[in-house]
Amino acid sequence: MLVKSHVKDYAVNFADDFAESIKEQLKNDKCYFVVDKKVFSLYEDRLSFLGNEKIYYVEAKEENKTLAECTKIIKFLLGEGFKRNYKIVAIGGGITQDLTCFVASVLFRGASWVLYPTTLLAQCDSCIGSKSSINVSEYKNQVGTFYPPDEIFIDVGFLDTLSDQEMRSGVGESIKVHFLDEDRNYDFIINNYEKCFSDRDVLKSMIIKSLEIKKKIIEVDEYDRNYRNILNYGHTFGHALEVATNYSVPHGIAVSAGIGMANYFSLQMGLLSKEDYDLMRPTLVKNIAGFEKNLSSVNYDALFESLRRDKKNVDNKVGFILTRGPGRTLKQFHELKKETKDLIYDSLASIIR
Repeated sequence: MLVKSHVKDYAVNFADDFAESIKEQLKNDKCYFVVDKKVFSLYEDRLSFLGNEKIYYVEAKEENKTLAECTKIIKFLLGEGFKRNYKIVAIGGGITQDLTCFVASVLFRGASWVLYPTTLLAQCDSCIGSKSSINVSEYKNQVGTFYPPDEIFIDVGFLDTLSDQEMRSGVGESIKVHFLDEDRNYDFIINNYEKCFSDRDVLKSMIIKSLEIKKKIIEVDEYDRNYRNILNYGHTFGHALEVATNYSVPHGIAVSAGIGMANYFSLQMGLLSKEDYDLMRPTLVKNIAGFEKNLSSVNYDALFESLRRDKKNVDNKVGFILTRGPGRTLKQFHELKKETKDLIYDSLASIIR
Protein backbone atom coordinates (compact mmCIF):
# COMPACT_ATOMS: atom_id res chain seq x y z
CA MET A 1 0.00 0.00 0.00
CA LEU A 2 1.43 3.39 -1.02
CA VAL A 3 0.33 6.40 1.04
CA LYS A 4 0.73 9.82 -0.57
CA SER A 5 2.14 12.62 1.59
CA HIS A 6 3.15 16.23 1.08
CA VAL A 7 6.40 15.41 2.90
CA LYS A 8 7.23 12.11 1.18
CA ASP A 9 5.17 9.18 -0.07
CA TYR A 10 5.63 6.04 1.97
CA ALA A 11 4.85 2.34 1.69
CA VAL A 12 3.04 0.01 4.06
CA ASN A 13 4.36 -3.56 3.74
CA PHE A 14 3.26 -6.79 5.40
CA ALA A 15 6.21 -8.80 6.72
CA ASP A 16 5.92 -12.48 7.60
CA ASP A 17 9.08 -12.30 9.72
CA PHE A 18 9.98 -8.92 11.22
CA ALA A 19 13.48 -10.09 12.21
CA GLU A 20 14.40 -11.00 8.64
CA SER A 21 12.97 -7.68 7.46
CA ILE A 22 15.17 -5.79 9.93
CA LYS A 23 18.22 -7.75 8.75
CA GLU A 24 17.48 -6.52 5.22
CA GLN A 25 17.41 -2.95 6.56
CA LEU A 26 20.84 -3.44 8.09
CA LYS A 27 22.28 -4.72 4.80
CA ASN A 28 21.47 -1.47 3.02
CA ASP A 29 21.54 1.24 5.69
CA LYS A 30 23.26 2.33 8.86
CA CYS A 31 20.45 1.99 11.39
CA TYR A 32 19.92 3.11 14.96
CA PHE A 33 16.99 1.70 16.92
CA VAL A 34 14.35 3.12 19.23
CA VAL A 35 12.69 0.10 20.79
CA ASP A 36 9.95 -0.49 23.34
CA LYS A 37 11.80 -2.16 26.19
CA LYS A 38 8.94 -4.61 26.83
CA VAL A 39 8.78 -5.61 23.17
CA PHE A 40 12.53 -6.24 23.12
CA SER A 41 12.27 -8.47 26.21
CA LEU A 42 9.51 -10.50 24.52
CA TYR A 43 11.49 -10.97 21.30
CA GLU A 44 15.06 -10.75 22.57
CA ASP A 45 16.01 -14.10 21.08
CA ARG A 46 14.92 -12.95 17.60
CA LEU A 47 16.56 -9.52 17.94
CA SER A 48 19.84 -10.65 19.50
CA PHE A 49 21.67 -9.89 16.23
CA LEU A 50 21.21 -6.16 16.95
CA GLY A 51 23.54 -6.07 19.94
CA ASN A 52 23.04 -3.19 22.37
CA GLU A 53 25.23 -0.32 21.21
CA LYS A 54 22.81 1.42 18.86
CA ILE A 55 19.52 0.81 20.68
CA TYR A 56 17.61 3.32 22.78
CA TYR A 57 15.12 1.50 25.00
CA VAL A 58 11.81 3.27 25.63
CA GLU A 59 9.74 2.72 28.74
CA ALA A 60 6.48 2.98 26.79
CA LYS A 61 4.39 4.80 29.39
CA GLU A 62 2.19 7.84 28.82
CA GLU A 63 4.22 9.89 31.29
CA ASN A 64 7.33 9.34 29.13
CA LYS A 65 5.76 10.76 25.95
CA THR A 66 7.41 14.10 26.60
CA LEU A 67 9.85 16.63 25.17
CA ALA A 68 12.29 15.55 27.89
CA GLU A 69 12.25 11.96 26.59
CA CYS A 70 12.70 13.22 23.02
CA THR A 71 15.74 15.18 24.18
CA LYS A 72 17.21 12.01 25.71
CA ILE A 73 16.73 10.13 22.45
CA ILE A 74 18.37 12.93 20.43
CA LYS A 75 21.34 13.08 22.83
CA PHE A 76 21.71 9.30 22.58
CA LEU A 77 21.66 9.34 18.76
CA LEU A 78 24.13 12.21 18.44
CA GLY A 79 26.35 10.74 21.16
CA GLU A 80 26.47 7.43 19.26
CA GLY A 81 27.48 9.16 16.03
CA PHE A 82 24.17 9.31 14.17
CA LYS A 83 24.57 11.13 10.83
CA ARG A 84 22.20 12.77 8.38
CA ASN A 85 22.33 9.80 5.97
CA TYR A 86 21.58 7.22 8.68
CA LYS A 87 18.17 5.77 9.55
CA ILE A 88 16.14 5.44 12.77
CA VAL A 89 14.18 2.20 13.11
CA ALA A 90 11.28 2.31 15.59
CA ILE A 91 9.95 -0.95 17.03
CA GLY A 92 6.96 -0.56 19.32
CA GLY A 93 3.47 0.78 19.71
CA GLY A 94 2.00 4.26 19.62
CA ILE A 95 4.19 5.85 22.30
CA THR A 96 7.40 4.61 20.67
CA GLN A 97 6.03 5.78 17.32
CA ASP A 98 5.16 9.26 18.62
CA LEU A 99 8.58 9.75 20.20
CA THR A 100 10.49 8.50 17.15
CA CYS A 101 8.37 10.46 14.68
CA PHE A 102 8.89 13.69 16.62
CA VAL A 103 12.64 13.11 16.97
CA ALA A 104 13.04 12.22 13.28
CA SER A 105 11.11 15.32 12.23
CA VAL A 106 13.39 17.73 14.13
CA LEU A 107 16.78 15.97 14.07
CA PHE A 108 18.81 17.51 11.23
CA ARG A 109 15.45 19.08 10.23
CA GLY A 110 14.33 15.67 9.01
CA ALA A 111 15.95 12.24 9.44
CA SER A 112 14.92 9.01 7.72
CA TRP A 113 12.99 6.56 9.83
CA VAL A 114 11.21 3.21 9.50
CA LEU A 115 8.39 1.88 11.67
CA TYR A 116 7.62 -1.64 12.88
CA PRO A 117 4.32 -1.20 14.78
CA THR A 118 3.83 -3.89 17.41
CA THR A 119 0.31 -3.21 18.72
CA LEU A 120 -2.99 -3.64 16.92
CA LEU A 121 -3.85 -0.02 17.61
CA ALA A 122 -0.69 1.09 15.82
CA GLN A 123 -0.99 -1.45 13.00
CA CYS A 124 -4.60 -0.69 12.07
CA ASP A 125 -4.61 3.06 12.70
CA SER A 126 -1.80 5.25 13.98
CA CYS A 127 1.03 3.88 11.80
CA ILE A 128 -0.22 5.95 8.84
CA GLY A 129 -1.13 9.61 8.91
CA SER A 130 2.27 11.24 9.57
CA LYS A 131 1.37 12.56 13.04
CA SER A 132 3.44 12.76 16.18
CA SER A 133 1.84 13.84 19.44
CA ILE A 134 3.76 14.77 22.58
CA ASN A 135 2.48 15.67 26.05
CA VAL A 136 3.62 18.85 27.82
CA SER A 137 2.87 18.85 31.55
CA GLU A 138 -0.83 18.05 31.91
CA TYR A 139 -1.57 19.01 28.30
CA LYS A 140 -2.05 15.75 26.39
CA ASN A 141 -1.06 15.57 22.69
CA GLN A 142 -0.91 19.36 22.28
CA VAL A 143 2.56 19.40 20.66
CA GLY A 144 3.51 17.50 17.54
CA THR A 145 4.60 17.38 13.93
CA PHE A 146 3.60 15.83 10.59
CA TYR A 147 6.45 13.65 9.37
CA PRO A 148 5.83 10.17 7.91
CA PRO A 149 8.29 7.27 8.02
CA ASP A 150 10.01 6.13 4.84
CA GLU A 151 8.41 2.70 5.20
CA ILE A 152 6.16 0.74 7.55
CA PHE A 153 6.45 -3.02 8.07
CA ILE A 154 3.50 -4.81 9.68
CA ASP A 155 3.97 -8.29 11.13
CA VAL A 156 0.69 -9.52 12.65
CA GLY A 157 2.76 -12.07 14.57
CA PHE A 158 3.53 -9.30 17.07
CA LEU A 159 -0.13 -9.42 18.09
CA ASP A 160 0.15 -12.94 19.50
CA THR A 161 1.62 -11.55 22.71
CA LEU A 162 -1.05 -8.87 23.25
CA SER A 163 -3.64 -9.18 26.00
CA ASP A 164 -7.37 -9.23 25.25
CA GLN A 165 -7.51 -5.67 26.58
CA GLU A 166 -4.79 -4.50 24.19
CA MET A 167 -6.48 -6.26 21.28
CA ARG A 168 -9.83 -4.64 22.03
CA SER A 169 -8.15 -1.27 22.28
CA GLY A 170 -6.93 -1.72 18.71
CA VAL A 171 -10.28 -3.01 17.53
CA GLY A 172 -11.84 0.15 18.98
CA GLU A 173 -9.92 2.28 16.50
CA SER A 174 -10.84 -0.11 13.70
CA ILE A 175 -14.53 0.18 14.61
CA LYS A 176 -14.14 3.96 14.35
CA VAL A 177 -12.82 4.00 10.79
CA HIS A 178 -15.30 1.35 9.63
CA PHE A 179 -18.17 3.47 10.98
CA LEU A 180 -16.70 6.46 9.13
CA ASP A 181 -16.56 4.77 5.75
CA GLU A 182 -18.96 5.94 3.09
CA ASP A 183 -18.65 2.60 1.28
CA ARG A 184 -20.57 0.96 4.16
CA ASN A 185 -17.67 -1.23 5.26
CA TYR A 186 -19.18 -1.13 8.74
CA ASP A 187 -20.95 -4.41 7.85
CA PHE A 188 -17.55 -6.11 7.96
CA ILE A 189 -16.66 -5.02 11.51
CA ILE A 190 -20.19 -5.67 12.83
CA ASN A 191 -20.38 -9.17 11.33
CA ASN A 192 -16.77 -10.18 12.07
CA TYR A 193 -16.15 -8.61 15.48
CA GLU A 194 -15.62 -11.90 17.34
CA LYS A 195 -13.56 -13.42 14.51
CA CYS A 196 -11.06 -10.55 14.75
CA PHE A 197 -9.84 -12.17 17.99
CA SER A 198 -9.75 -15.77 16.82
CA ASP A 199 -9.03 -15.83 13.08
CA ARG A 200 -5.67 -14.50 11.87
CA ASP A 201 -6.92 -14.03 8.29
CA VAL A 202 -9.94 -11.99 9.43
CA LEU A 203 -7.68 -9.92 11.69
CA LYS A 204 -5.33 -9.17 8.79
CA SER A 205 -8.29 -8.24 6.58
CA MET A 206 -9.52 -5.89 9.31
CA ILE A 207 -6.12 -4.19 9.48
CA ILE A 208 -5.95 -3.79 5.70
CA LYS A 209 -9.52 -2.44 5.48
CA SER A 210 -8.86 -0.01 8.33
CA LEU A 211 -5.73 1.36 6.67
CA GLU A 212 -7.45 1.61 3.28
CA ILE A 213 -10.28 3.66 4.81
CA LYS A 214 -7.91 5.93 6.73
CA LYS A 215 -5.67 6.34 3.67
CA LYS A 216 -8.58 7.83 1.70
CA ILE A 217 -9.13 10.40 4.45
CA ILE A 218 -5.55 11.48 5.14
CA GLU A 219 -4.65 11.82 1.47
CA VAL A 220 -7.42 14.42 1.15
CA ASP A 221 -6.40 16.38 4.26
CA GLU A 222 -3.00 15.27 5.56
CA TYR A 223 -2.52 18.27 7.85
CA ASP A 224 -5.86 17.87 9.64
CA ARG A 225 -7.25 21.28 8.63
CA ASN A 226 -10.78 20.19 7.87
CA TYR A 227 -11.92 16.83 6.45
CA ARG A 228 -9.46 14.73 8.47
CA ASN A 229 -11.16 15.99 11.64
CA ILE A 230 -13.66 13.15 11.14
CA LEU A 231 -10.97 10.78 12.46
CA ASN A 232 -11.65 12.37 15.85
CA TYR A 233 -15.04 10.61 15.86
CA GLY A 234 -15.34 9.22 19.39
CA HIS A 235 -12.10 10.92 20.43
CA THR A 236 -13.46 14.15 21.90
CA PHE A 237 -15.29 12.05 24.48
CA GLY A 238 -12.74 9.22 24.43
CA HIS A 239 -9.75 11.37 25.40
CA ALA A 240 -11.82 13.03 28.12
CA LEU A 241 -12.84 9.61 29.46
CA GLU A 242 -9.20 8.54 29.62
CA VAL A 243 -8.33 11.60 31.70
CA ALA A 244 -11.45 11.39 33.87
CA THR A 245 -10.80 7.71 34.72
CA ASN A 246 -7.10 8.36 35.41
CA TYR A 247 -6.23 6.28 32.33
CA SER A 248 -7.76 3.12 33.81
CA VAL A 249 -9.62 2.69 30.51
CA PRO A 250 -7.34 1.91 27.51
CA HIS A 251 -7.42 4.34 24.60
CA GLY A 252 -9.30 2.28 22.03
CA ILE A 253 -11.88 1.14 24.57
CA ALA A 254 -12.40 4.76 25.65
CA VAL A 255 -12.85 5.62 21.98
CA SER A 256 -15.52 2.90 21.66
CA ALA A 257 -17.36 4.44 24.61
CA GLY A 258 -16.79 7.88 23.06
CA ILE A 259 -18.36 6.76 19.78
CA GLY A 260 -21.35 5.48 21.73
CA MET A 261 -21.64 8.86 23.45
CA ALA A 262 -21.32 10.76 20.16
CA ASN A 263 -23.98 8.51 18.62
CA TYR A 264 -26.38 9.13 21.52
CA PHE A 265 -25.65 12.84 21.33
CA SER A 266 -26.45 12.70 17.60
CA LEU A 267 -29.62 10.68 18.18
CA GLN A 268 -30.96 13.14 20.73
CA MET A 269 -30.22 16.08 18.44
CA GLY A 270 -32.19 14.52 15.60
CA LEU A 271 -29.14 13.85 13.43
CA LEU A 272 -28.99 10.06 13.71
CA SER A 273 -31.83 7.63 13.08
CA LYS A 274 -32.78 5.13 15.77
CA GLU A 275 -32.18 2.37 13.21
CA ASP A 276 -28.54 3.37 12.65
CA TYR A 277 -28.03 3.98 16.38
CA ASP A 278 -29.29 0.48 17.17
CA LEU A 279 -27.17 -0.99 14.36
CA MET A 280 -23.88 0.39 15.76
CA ARG A 281 -24.47 0.12 19.50
CA PRO A 282 -24.08 -3.67 20.09
CA THR A 283 -20.53 -3.78 18.66
CA LEU A 284 -19.50 -0.82 20.82
CA VAL A 285 -21.03 -2.41 23.94
CA LYS A 286 -19.08 -5.63 23.26
CA ASN A 287 -15.83 -3.70 22.98
CA ILE A 288 -16.17 -1.87 26.32
CA ALA A 289 -17.22 -5.02 28.21
CA GLY A 290 -15.44 -5.24 31.56
CA PHE A 291 -14.83 -1.51 31.83
CA GLU A 292 -18.37 -0.45 32.71
CA LYS A 293 -17.42 0.11 36.37
CA ASN A 294 -14.46 2.32 35.45
CA LEU A 295 -16.63 4.36 33.10
CA SER A 296 -19.50 4.69 35.57
CA SER A 297 -17.16 6.13 38.23
CA VAL A 298 -15.87 8.88 35.96
CA ASN A 299 -14.78 12.20 37.50
CA TYR A 300 -17.10 14.61 35.68
CA ASP A 301 -15.14 17.71 36.71
CA ALA A 302 -12.06 16.22 35.04
CA LEU A 303 -14.18 15.12 32.06
CA PHE A 304 -15.55 18.62 31.44
CA GLU A 305 -12.13 20.23 31.95
CA SER A 306 -10.62 17.86 29.39
CA LEU A 307 -13.41 18.70 26.93
CA ARG A 308 -12.63 22.41 27.39
CA ARG A 309 -9.01 21.76 26.40
CA ASP A 310 -9.74 19.75 23.25
CA LYS A 311 -7.74 20.82 20.17
CA LYS A 312 -10.87 21.13 18.01
CA ASN A 313 -12.43 23.80 20.21
CA VAL A 314 -13.15 27.32 19.01
CA ASP A 315 -13.31 30.11 21.59
CA ASN A 316 -15.39 28.73 24.49
CA LYS A 317 -17.18 26.09 22.43
CA VAL A 318 -16.30 22.39 22.35
CA GLY A 319 -15.95 20.81 18.90
CA PHE A 320 -17.88 17.54 18.74
CA ILE A 321 -17.65 15.08 15.82
CA LEU A 322 -21.22 13.81 15.44
CA THR A 323 -22.88 11.53 12.90
CA ARG A 324 -25.91 11.15 10.68
CA GLY A 325 -25.00 7.48 10.21
CA PRO A 326 -22.06 5.45 8.88
CA GLY A 327 -20.10 7.55 6.41
CA ARG A 328 -21.89 10.80 7.30
CA THR A 329 -20.09 12.68 10.05
CA LEU A 330 -20.16 16.38 10.86
CA LYS A 331 -18.58 18.79 13.33
CA GLN A 332 -20.68 20.90 15.68
CA PHE A 333 -19.67 23.36 18.38
CA HIS A 334 -21.47 23.55 21.72
CA GLU A 335 -20.87 25.53 24.89
CA LEU A 336 -20.68 23.43 28.05
CA LYS A 337 -23.93 24.78 29.42
CA LYS A 338 -26.26 22.82 31.68
CA GLU A 339 -28.24 21.28 28.81
CA THR A 340 -25.03 20.11 27.10
CA LYS A 341 -23.69 18.65 30.35
CA ASP A 342 -26.98 16.87 30.98
CA LEU A 343 -26.79 15.34 27.52
CA ILE A 344 -23.23 14.20 28.23
CA TYR A 345 -24.35 12.53 31.50
CA ASP A 346 -27.11 10.72 29.62
CA SER A 347 -24.85 9.76 26.71
CA LEU A 348 -22.34 8.03 28.97
CA ALA A 349 -25.12 6.23 30.82
CA SER A 350 -26.51 5.06 27.47
CA ILE A 351 -23.40 3.13 26.50
CA ILE A 352 -22.70 1.44 29.86
CA ARG A 353 -26.22 0.43 30.90
